[in-house]
Amino acid sequence: MTELRENEDGSFLLEQYHCPIRSIASNHKDICTLEAELFESLIDGSYVSMCSFMTVDSNCCSFLIGKRKAVLK
Repeated sequence: MTELRENEDGSFLLEQYHCPIRSIASNHKDICTLEAELFESLIDGSYVSMCSFMTVDSNCCSFLIGKRKAVLK
């Protein structure tokens, strides 16, 4: 099951309560980072950071998704 909630600041919290690769991710934590990078590449103009991990005593994996700030040059 997956839930998506909008935060007051306009960012979103994506919570995943099922991980089909949990046993692999337990030994290869970089897979979780790759999943966050995949979401970021699919959601144009966003940043994605992981907030919680099922592999580290959480009941879900959660991702904070927000709009990427413009960079002044």
